Amino acid sequence: MFKKTIPLILLLLTAALLSACRERPATPVRFQATSVKNDVDIRSVPGDNLVTFHIYSPSGIGDASITLLEGDMPDIVQIRLYVDNLDHLALEYDDLSITAAAKRDTSVRETLHIAASEAELTPDSAYWIEIQLLPAEEGAKLFGKPAQPPSFLISLPKDFQRTGHTRFSLRWIDYYR
Repeated sequence: MFKKTIPLILLLLTAALLSACRERPATPVRFQATSVKNDVDIRSVPGDNLVTFHIYSPSGIGDASITLLEGDMPDIVQIRLYVDNLDHLALEYDDLSITAAAKRDTSVRETLHIAASEAELTPDSAYWIEIQLLPAEEGAKLFGKPAQPPSFLISLPKDFQRTGHTRFSLRWIDYYR
């Protein structure tokens, strides 16, 4: 009988260890996205350790505050901003503000503001916001609109993604009037 008990105990121990080692299901990620402007529509689309916030702004001037309510912040956070141009973008988190401007000719200019200091950014900076101009075809489906302007795909900087922030805000102006 003792000879039969040992393999059974080993089998149960192995099963318990394997069960403990398996991946736990990830906590669903839930965000709160708000805007002061009534015409700004914000939708989040999750992916594999990624979230993209699609922001439709028909007036071209707006803001968004996004807060993680539940789960872990994905490694990659992107904004797809549907505006014709991007004369001014301000990203704020923690105690810093990063401003950027992107033109259709793909030129991008960015500045980091911390307290009273200011510094021009280069693409190798941890604070650099990656900005790409994308064609319009996908946006019309998401917002149920007949036509969309091209959009800008904005990736939050490496500094945001590696420091565990759970909240950020954006302000934008498509064209200075």
